Amino acid sequence: MEQNDKKNTVVVLISSRQDIIRFCSIVLRGSFSFHVVSNRECFIPPGAQFASADNIIFLMDCSLFSGSADLYDFLSLYPHMTRNAIFIAPFGMHDAMLGTARSFDADIIPVPCESAFFMRRLAQSPAGIPAQEHRASRTGSAAEELRRFIGRSAAANRIRQNINAIATTDIPVLFQGESGTGKTLLAKIIHNLSRRAAKEFVGINMATIPEHIAESELFGTVNGAFTGAVRRSGFFTKADGGTLFMDEIAELLPNVQAKLLHVIDTGIFNRLGSVVEQRADIRLICATNSNMEQLIRQGRFRSDLYYRISDITIEIPPLRERREDIRDIAESYIEQNTRGERRLAAETLEFLENHNWPGNVRQLQKCLRLTCSIKTKRTIYPQDLIL
Repeated sequence: MEQNDKKNTVVVLISSRQDIIRFCSIVLRGSFSFHVVSNRECFIPPGAQFASADNIIFLMDCSLFSGSADLYDFLSLYPHMTRNAIFIAPFGMHDAMLGTARSFDADIIPVPCESAFFMRRLAQSPAGIPAQEHRASRTGSAAEELRRFIGRSAAANRIRQNINAIATTDIPVLFQGESGTGKTLLAKIIHNLSRRAAKEFVGINMATIPEHIAESELFGTVNGAFTGAVRRSGFFTKADGGTLFMDEIAELLPNVQAKLLHVIDTGIFNRLGSVVEQRADIRLICATNSNMEQLIRQGRFRSDLYYRISDITIEIPPLRERREDIRDIAESYIEQNTRGERRLAAETLEFLENHNWPGNVRQLQKCLRLTCSIKTKRTIYPQDLIL
């Protein structure tokens, strides 16, 4: 966001905490047109009450969410907020919310913080940029997009080659790999390289959805479908025209598996409690860390559904099997998240390469994030690492 755009930019703080409101008011007044609202649903439709502005940036206070699961549900329901909102996390909440925010490519800033740091992050954020410009800035060339999956190993190169080959098709893809290996990132890369890039990418983790509402979450509901039910769109409707990413697909209940198979075959589904047919045009990408063939033998997953979602299966090795990628991943993370103000000593890189990382890339990044947050040294040595 350029300096000369400030006068056309409205910043809307969504918060009910007086300390957060005071901080943002002091930092932002005089630089932007600044408004405060207390209802996190105020943006529907986004920015309607501020239509005269060229750019609108929402600052969303994470205190409005009961936890990271609540934030996940919110971003799944309103994925457009990752494009025009910056999430601010009060002290003590930042680390808990960071992983969820980043899984949706959402920006998150800890507050209170230095005014200069806050304004710099605000200026660097893609939030508030008009939608078409934002999409272009995030998609970029195919080579740039593919480089988001970092690594020099033969496995990393093979994965990038496979993604590049299938991204422009609508073939269903199944990622298989341990938790934290980058399955969600790869699904987003496929979406951004596809003809559906201008539409929504909707990601859901089936392991986080309670069994009794899985069907309504996927397909939606109508008024009176069950006690307290109201008309509500499901994930298939939200992803229409775009990409639906179903992580932990093995957690899907058998009755929902049958309905998912029907949707894949016909593109038709019914909202819970309705006989009216709905249609959805989506690209389906699934992921799992389970042994699907074993689940099929045990009768826990339908073989016909497995064959429909796994036209292309891509195995993502754990980090311990591609140790040559660890240095690149660690150095890239430090560079991007400290703006070059920190560096990893040679012995630290060697230590990281020799560690097993059972939580894979996610665990490695958490280690570096905590270390940079707590330690103040410019150069990070092995004894500084918080594992």
